[in-house]
Amino acid sequence: MARRIVSALLVAALGLVMIGGLTVRAQDGTPASGSSTLPVTPDPSECTVQPLTLDELSSYTSSPDASPVATESGEFTLPAGTPADQATRDAVTATLRQALACFNAGNYLAFYALVSENYLQESQARGDFTEDVIMYFAATPEASAPVSQSTLVAVRDVILLDDGRVGVLADTIFPDETTDVQTDFFYFVDEGGSWKFDDIVEDLEDQYPPDAMATPAAS
Repeated sequence: MARRIVSALLVAALGLVMIGGLTVRAQDGTPASGSSTLPVTPDPSECTVQPLTLDELSSYTSSPDASPVATESGEFTLPAGTPADQATRDAVTATLRQALACFNAGNYLAFYALVSENYLQESQARGDFTEDVIMYFAATPEASAPVSQSTLVAVRDVILLDDGRVGVLADTIFPDETTDVQTDFFYFVDEGGSWKFDDIVEDLEDQYPPDAMATPAAS
């Protein structure tokens, strides 16, 4: 199964997977950004972004010029760029944390408010928004059980790219899929003054192993 956020959202939304797993709880009062707060399992209450409406979600159509989303990794080399400043690093970390908070809250329309127009166009073109999925999105969100909530383990190699986007190597745990740490490379684009998900290269943990010091230990 592809290990990308959108796949995990759709699988969880349709109730196809339900297994226990490992979580790491944040202490009360933990700030919403900054690598010093990691690892963290964002509380569902942290999902505060204004959700897309169903009409907004369905309004996106595929664009022939849109770049692919959730690219299969194969052999992947981190793109060239310059290290991001702390403010940018904190901003994209906050977006990652907010996304997982919305995922943990079961608020998938809020998650899609954190992705770019390009991402939405590609999701629509792939047929991600089936009738069953739209019906699920229309229901009142229900938070995942604590053992099923996802964790942001680490954010690494935040770089400013030549095309104006930001690239981020991030480690996560999606317990409904596996209790292992997964590593993906996320592309972010600035839309309306916010860094939004634009593309994902997944399954990079073998090429770029997570830092053992930042990896939660099984209990």
